[in-house]
Amino acid sequence: MRAIISPYFEAQGPLQMLYRGYFVSHYDVAKRGQQIHLGLIDAGCSTEVASLPEGGESSLHESILSIHDAQYIDYLQSAWANWSNMPNSSAEIFPNISPNRHINQFNQHPVALAGWYIGDAAALIGEHTWRNALGSASAVIEAAARLKSGELAVYAFEIAYLESLNTAGNKVLEFGAEALIVATGFDTFNSDPLGCFELESCSYYAIGRMIRSLKLPTLFAQEGGYFVPALRENVRQMVVGFES
Repeated sequence: MRAIISPYFEAQGPLQMLYRGYFVSHYDVAKRGQQIHLGLIDAGCSTEVASLPEGGESSLHESILSIHDAQYIDYLQSAWANWSNMPNSSAEIFPNISPNRHINQFNQHPVALAGWYIGDAAALIGEHTWRNALGSASAVIEAAARLKSGELAVYAFEIAYLESLNTAGNKVLEFGAEALIVATGFDTFNSDPLGCFELESCSYYAIGRMIRSLKLPTLFAQEGGYFVPALRENVRQMVVGFES
């Protein structure tokens, strides 16, 4: 399996987050990306870094806008600059109000926009959030292009969970899909700090085997899962299960 990695996969994440009413150190640390990378290497993946998004930002932006709302993307691109221009602003954008659908005027003030677009005080915006998001998008788009060109696999337990996964797999086959994109989240692990599932490391091996049984060209797009000591092993189990 080939792994296409964001050029910013080792970038420092947010400093803190709001968890059950307390500010705590954020779980999204640079070590998370490093451990995922090592897990891919342990599983025998060939890894390469995606192109820097700055080189083709206009075409990348066009691809993003084909999926996401333009106002939302404009906000992400300019949020930190507008926020940091306010006097006494924090280094990271936290929402502290929550506008709702009953408000009939869209307020452009940075504080109002933060409340409108950020729905979770664990998902902050900092100086490099937009750049890092572009790096992730660049990796996924490059991986999808490899899949389209003919590569069969690219990477960018509870019984009840596995039964549900088998049901989902059958739905994919019934639909007649020509390829499969898997949003790969290891926050289903039993020790994930914000997770609520009870999967063990060996569960990901079974998940990988089930996905392989669909016999579809597959792209794994890395998504969730905070840093825990078993993260590297969980990644390895998923890939080895798929490759077996």
